[in-house]
Amino acid sequence: LNAAGESFFSGLLSGNFGVQHDAKGNLFIDRDPKHFRYVLNYLRSQCTNSGLENETRSKLNTILLEAQFFAVDPLIEEIQARIQEMDRLEELEEKARSRRQWEAAVYNRSV
Repeated sequence: LNAAGESFFSGLLSGNFGVQHDAKGNLFIDRDPKHFRYVLNYLRSQCTNSGLENETRSKLNTILLEAQFFAVDPLIEEIQARIQEMDRLEELEEKARSRRQWEAAVYNRSV
């Protein structure tokens, strides 16, 4: 859990802040486990290819919030880079679409 450097987990293991426990004495972290799996998988593998390449922008933003909560900076950077790449591709697609519309208008063709 310390492999990602300073994070929620390194602080947790250092004992620098108090944590909640459930009735059985288990550590309680009030977060959605559905999205935590991305954080956990990253921490397990330290792999920059953590299964994010096929996720939607909406899901990436949700996973980004989890990575930010847990302060896993390498994962945050990976998600932000993926979102930036999506933005770049969308911009290129929009330019191509505009170009096709312009050509259609100039040459009187259908799009």
